[in-house]
Amino acid sequence: MEITFPHHRELVVRQSISVKELIEKSPWLASRNELLREFERLEPNTPSNVLADLLSVGLTKYRKGIVRLLKSKKKHDLLSQIEETSQHYRTEGQRSYADDCMALAELPVLFKEKTELLLIKDENAEQPMGIKFKKNIMTMDTESFIVYAEGTEVFKCDSFFEAYTGLLACIYVMNLAYPKGLEKTLLFVQNILIGLKDNAEKNSIDKRIVNVLSLINAELKKQ
Repeated sequence: MEITFPHHRELVVRQSISVKELIEKSPWLASRNELLREFERLEPNTPSNVLADLLSVGLTKYRKGIVRLLKSKKKHDLLSQIEETSQHYRTEGQRSYADDCMALAELPVLFKEKTELLLIKDENAEQPMGIKFKKNIMTMDTESFIVYAEGTEVFKCDSFFEAYTGLLACIYVMNLAYPKGLEKTLLFVQNILIGLKDNAEKNSIDKRIVNVLSLINAELKKQ
């Protein structure tokens, strides 16, 4: 809540409170909508403070290049699952959403990182940070996705895009480090798709990210 925002930042930044403790003290943060509002209150150095809009704009710009590049790689089971589901879609909006899911879910492949560190399919698996889904990643059933941080369940939601944007908001609001094995992927999302650069990153972007971006742009030029 806005009235307690300075107190949250004090706890998170200076006292290094755990996710579990923070949610116990501020239970409304166990909500995707509240996390997105908290992100807006951080006033990031981006064209908009609305995280979902920022990610949508970035995906609209790069999704086709990312998907084409992914399809040239060895197919992951998840990629095949998304492709199979999207074959039944008839509207442009549905197909664009499928491409968005494919781009976000399989982006780690382009950085030689592991998709399974982000997506948790096994109901009994323990994961410090990530998105657990019950069925198909393309489903939009009620509370089919659960977002975890530091091994703590943070919130449930109905779609992969909601889960992904909520996880990003959680990372920023709770001042969490990117998990090892997904650092390049999430830095790409941060720097390129969202356009958010931390003070230390304003004048430099990781070379691997630059290389992958060049490959994506090369695919886009083939249109």
